[in-house]
Order: sequence, then structure tokens, then C-alpha cells
Amino acid sequence: MSQATERLTWVKADSCRSYAGKLTQGQVETKAVVGSGPTMRGIGPGFASVFVSGFLAVYFLQAGLDKLLDRKSNLMRYRVAFDQSPMRRPAGAWLWMLTLGEMFAGVLSAAGCLTLVFTRDRDMAFGGAVLGALSLLFFFFGLRLGRDYSGASQLVPYFVTCLAALVLLSP
Repeated sequence: MSQATERLTWVKADSCRSYAGKLTQGQVETKAVVGSGPTMRGIGPGFASVFVSGFLAVYFLQAGLDKLLDRKSNLMRYRVAFDQSPMRRPAGAWLWMLTLGEMFAGVLSAAGCLTLVFTRDRDMAFGGAVLGALSLLFFFFGLRLGRDYSGASQLVPYFVTCLAALVLLSP
């Protein structure tokens, strides 16, 4: 019993020419196309990009809408949280900036999710993830400054999700 020997032929992706030599009995020819192997932009990361963008859209739109619709309660909460910090006076302006950042991040992420589904263009979803990460960083800074360590620690999973989105959606 003889074992088959294998000859590997590399073929350029644009030329599709193969090795013209003759094979002897028992040899197997394997062709590998250079430049067209598996990439990170396959079907798995495509789905992950859509899902992470959709997740960020839901999170930021809900957070922003909650701050808009229940403004008095949120403002009172942050004034109490910032009572012993330098953020007590500008709590209203801080809340408006945070709300606008979350709303823009949510809208951009939602539009980016739809763009990913229909055109596979990642730019808008990437912008939503960047704006979301900035909003979370701003929120984290404010909570830490107000010594709300428990509230700040609850933002970490969302920030990690934004970082994962930035990796998945990077151009």
C-alpha cells in the first residue's frame, strides 16, 4: 500500500491559473487561492456587528429618553449625589450634556444598525459606538467625582460593550 504524496500549488486570486505539470499515480494536487482565505469580516462578525450596534441603540435611546421624560426626578437624584462635590451647581448642565450625548449615540447606533443590515457599511455604527463610549466616559467621570462608586461600577459592562463594538466595527 503506497501513501499518496501531496503537491501544493498556490494560485493568485485574480489569475486562477494552476500548475500545468503532470501528476504521477498516487499524487494529489491541492490548490490554495492566495488572498481569498477566511477573513474577520465573515458572517459571524457581521451578525455580531449588527447585534452590538442594536444593543447600543436600545441602551442609549432608553437612557436618553428616560432622562428627557423624567427630568425632574433625574435632576434631583444627581443633585443629591453631587451634594458634597464641585458638580452640585452645574448638575443641570451636566445632565443636559449627558442626555444629548446618549440620544445622539442611540440614534447613530440605530441608524448604523440598519445601515449594517442593508448596505454592510460600518461607519455610522462605528460613530455611534464612539459617541456612546464618550458619553459613558463622561457619565463615569461625573459619578466618580460625585463619589457614587457603586453607580460608576455599574457602567463598566456597558463601556466594555462599547469597546467590543469599536473592535468589531473598526474600519
